[in-house]
Amino acid sequence: MLAVICTCAAPPVVQVASREWARASDHEWMVRLAFDSSSLWWHGVDGEAPAVWTLLFAAFTEGDSAEDWALAAAVYIARFRRRSGRGPTFSELFEHLLPDTAGLPEPLPEGMSFARRRQTQSEFRRHVAIDWRRRGLIDWDHRVTRSLRVGRVFRQLSRERQLLGSAQRLSAASKSVRLIVRRTREDVSGG
Repeated sequence: MLAVICTCAAPPVVQVASREWARASDHEWMVRLAFDSSSLWWHGVDGEAPAVWTLLFAAFTEGDSAEDWALAAAVYIARFRRRSGRGPTFSELFEHLLPDTAGLPEPLPEGMSFARRRQTQSEFRRHVAIDWRRRGLIDWDHRVTRSLRVGRVFRQLSRERQLLGSAQRLSAASKSVRLIVRRTREDVSGG
């Protein structure tokens, strides 16, 4: 069960799971949705989603670890684009993040058709990527192969990191120049 609680200054209009609209009386609103997160990617399949898949989906999309996974994905995408000039596929991205298991949490249960396996894998990856996209760390164009790219938040973090690095290098260079000037003055004055 997932409870969505949101407090914000945005217009208080919320789309509820049943696609009905609810309007709050003020700008602070709370919505609780009874929701199983595996239903996003595990639909149309008999039985429950495998525990390892469910736990990994939660790690990818919830809590502190989600931000770490999204950042790792964005760094990989940036490096891939720098090397090849185009973005990786979702499959390549997840193979990089989960190298020991070929990009999947574990093999899917026996008895699933090939088409159902491919759809489940695709839905799992897509919903994880959607969460990372909402965080602003990755982005892509719909229905365009190899369009994965870094998102606006990642670009902003990257610029801040570069500026911080430049400022630190400038500060270190400034200290070196002051030290050289001081030593030069001491040499000139004979001290």
